[in-house]
Amino acid sequence: MKEKLNFIQLNNNIQEIIKKNNLELIGIRDLHFHKNQILISMIVRDFKGITINIYGADLNIQNLIFKEVFKTNEYWQEYNVFSGGRIDSFDEENIIFSTGFSYVKNSAQNPKSLLGKILKVNLNSGNYEMISFGHRNPQGLKFVKGENLIINSEHGPKGGDEINFNYLDKTSEEKNYGWDIASYGTPYYGPDLFKKSHSKYGFVEPAIYFTPSIGISELLYFEKNSFCKKKCVWASSLRANSIYLLNFDQDNQKLSIDERIHLKRNRIRDIDFDQDLNLVILLSENIPSIVTLEKL
Repeated sequence: MKEKLNFIQLNNNIQEIIKKNNLELIGIRDLHFHKNQILISMIVRDFKGITINIYGADLNIQNLIFKEVFKTNEYWQEYNVFSGGRIDSFDEENIIFSTGFSYVKNSAQNPKSLLGKILKVNLNSGNYEMISFGHRNPQGLKFVKGENLIINSEHGPKGGDEINFNYLDKTSEEKNYGWDIASYGTPYYGPDLFKKSHSKYGFVEPAIYFTPSIGISELLYFEKNSFCKKKCVWASSLRANSIYLLNFDQDNQKLSIDERIHLKRNRIRDIDFDQDLNLVILLSENIPSIVTLEKL
């Protein structure tokens, strides 16, 4: 039996924030529930240029009053899609947050820039810690508490989409994932100057990469359950209209493709799992629609 979803618009103060601060809203990149808060990453333009920040509101379905909780103070002049913007919970007070390189040359390798980074942000103080750098455009982000593992996915250039592992207990040093020096993809224009090996040049090798690109997006991590025989990663994709089911190797360092679920003409932007309902929930952006997968 098909049931109709009744969507309601939640009152909020986003337009008030835009007007009060003389901003132009470019877009909202992610929405994440953390404890009793709703967090959003929002791209805006002000007199300095385009920037991305995090705003938070107490969970109140009658009225959401957002306020700025983290300001990157990073600006770029022309709109592009390399902004990152994913959020995931880390612990009670902290989240992790991804930023893209925003087409600012060398920004991902610049330790003084917050572009092309994965950050740990304290929601109470606004202080941050740089977890990793050398990222191009991280579109998937998961912290696996039991493994002390951050998994991220990111778009490559022409080919070279990546999923990366960062085991936080292996070393206290910030990890460098290579962009814009190393990539298994190639430029859309001009000569290919990218180093192909990452490890040879001191960068972290991806757990898996996709050439040609699949337009990789958000991730799920599963322990053994009805969807997964042992722990695995599900990767959503835009260009390939698919979900990729990926298995860990015996050393938990690499991923391999186990299965592909092809959802024709569905660009999958987001994916989540409802444990109580045992449902995988997908957001297809081009139809647009919400799709559910159930294990029978």
